[in-house]
Amino acid sequence: MYILGDNKRQIWLRDKGGSFSQDKYNNLKEITPESGKIIIHPTNQNGRITLTIARKIRGMKSFTPNGILGIEINASELGELWKEANLGNEGFFMIADPNGKVIYHPDAKFIGEILNEVGKEEINKHKQGTFFDQWNNESTFFHFLTSEYTGWKLIAAVPKAQLFAPISGVRLTAVISAVIVIIIAFVLSVNSIRQVVKPIQLLERTMKTVEQGEWKKVPDLPRNDEISSLLRSYNRMVDRLSTLVDQVFIAELNNQQVKIELQERELEK
Repeated sequence: MYILGDNKRQIWLRDKGGSFSQDKYNNLKEITPESGKIIIHPTNQNGRITLTIARKIRGMKSFTPNGILGIEINASELGELWKEANLGNEGFFMIADPNGKVIYHPDAKFIGEILNEVGKEEINKHKQGTFFDQWNNESTFFHFLTSEYTGWKLIAAVPKAQLFAPISGVRLTAVISAVIVIIIAFVLSVNSIRQVVKPIQLLERTMKTVEQGEWKKVPDLPRNDEISSLLRSYNRMVDRLSTLVDQVFIAELNNQQVKIELQERELEK
């Protein structure tokens, strides 16, 4: 932090010292508005990006601005401010100017790079938004905000593969769960079909024995449903039919006995 004056005097908060830079002072004086509004200005010194926050100030005896109050921030230190924001292993923050030129990136080799056409179009059209575009040969999700002071774009970027990794995990879990449910449903359906088919097959075999004159019943099932009710009804029918046949047989025997007795009486006469 420092103060530079028209009288070529300077004050450094951290006792940085050094000679007064007229070029630096003239440059800041030119780009800072007379209203005292704060500006943020980037400078590149041998690949080292510095952000200068500056405004004009006046003296004690005049309302006319006669100095500059400035704060310089090393752009690399911005990464410390964003450590708390977790963008994953491959996500990152960067700053771009309104033309899509990268002013700050945690990897210095990308500083000065230009966003692709999709990215430039989006940040020019909107002050805030999201889009997908290629970055470093990889499909990447971008979310950006615009600084009211500088018009710069603060951009958060996350590779698409990393962004959708949790969804892919959920999808895999859903597929596995669906397969398990289908297998369980198949086993249950097979069991249900067997519980219906086996008693019917047994009933069919028993009825064939009845056709041959053997009154055979079907074993009762230890349950209470339509199939077991059908088997019980069949057993009752077999009981009744066997009783009726026995009664008819006994009646026929009695009838034959009566006829024989009548014939014997006729012969005796």
